[in-house]
Amino acid sequence: HYDKAVVDELCEKAMEKAADFNEQGLANTLWSLATLGLYDKAVDSSVVSQNPILYRLSFFDELDLKAEHLRQIHQYSLFFSLKQPHRQRTPLPESLLQAAQKAAEEEYKSAQSSDLHKQVSRQLRRLGWGHESETVVGGLSVDIVQRSSKVVCEVDGPSHFCREPRDRELGQTFLKRQLLQLQGFKVVNIPYFEWPGDEKKSDDSRSK
Repeated sequence: HYDKAVVDELCEKAMEKAADFNEQGLANTLWSLATLGLYDKAVDSSVVSQNPILYRLSFFDELDLKAEHLRQIHQYSLFFSLKQPHRQRTPLPESLLQAAQKAAEEEYKSAQSSDLHKQVSRQLRRLGWGHESETVVGGLSVDIVQRSSKVVCEVDGPSHFCREPRDRELGQTFLKRQLLQLQGFKVVNIPYFEWPGDEKKSDDSRSK
């Protein structure tokens, strides 16, 4: 939930100041628009020349952006394609989109299951709920998925939440759930603080 008037004002200012943004500011802003679900600003104004954020980004290539910012662009690209499936492609240079996808895939390859994730997976198997772990679904890395029923379980460690209040999830977790739901998946989030066990151990592990 957010104050629409405040967010609208921030978006207007961001568009006005886009010419002064560096690549980090541009990627962050585009990703934020997608996270907030502001498709009227992130998608409907998708003609590059009419969207100052997209226009500025179109001048950068993959060598100008860090991996974390490329991953943000990848998530925006997914958001765009899911919100406007009739359009052929995201209005950014193809080379940039390919680099963004590659950056996301590289991160997925390095994913490792946390102890909490393994505990949840074991319990699900004991209950007879077959699933895959640490795999890619719909362009996103997921913790646990049962493809036949289109159910995804995300085991959310401390890095998914604010420090205070600790039950307030971060934007990356929120956006990922929205992107999966837009593809028809039911998403079950399992917060570390709701799983029985040694909470301090979960805090220390900073499970993903």
